Amino acid sequence: MRVLRRDGKADPSAGGKWGRVNTTTTITGYQRNTTTTITGYQRNITTTITGYQRNTTNTITGYQRNITTTITGYQRNITTTITGYQRNITTTITGYQRNITTTITGYQRNITTTITGYQRNITNTITGYQRNITNTITGYQRAQRWC
Repeated sequence: MRVLRRDGKADPSAGGKWGRVNTTTTITGYQRNTTTTITGYQRNITTTITGYQRNTTNTITGYQRNITTTITGYQRNITTTITGYQRNITTTITGYQRNITTTITGYQRNITTTITGYQRNITNTITGYQRNITNTITGYQRAQRWC
């Protein structure tokens, strides 16, 4: 599927693609103050959000490839900033989270993140180049930071 610019021409900076390609977004439940900004080129995106979210700010800039995001349950104050190039991203979050701040900068390759259970104050900062990342968190956590 060729995605064109607003003037009808292919965007060479995105490899002849512009915008999002093959997008499925399902949001069910209650959301509050939601701001989502996506800039650049994304490929095959499947997003499923079920349940209750509160104050959500998501900023994604750059090129992403195959993204599958499944969020189930209750989240509170979520701030997500992703900059750069990501490849195959699978994110599954189940349960209750509270104040989540995620900042990813640079190039990542194959990322799988699975979070199950209850978390409280989470800050994730990833900078630079990563290759094959698998994060699995199960159970109850309180104040978690990884940088």
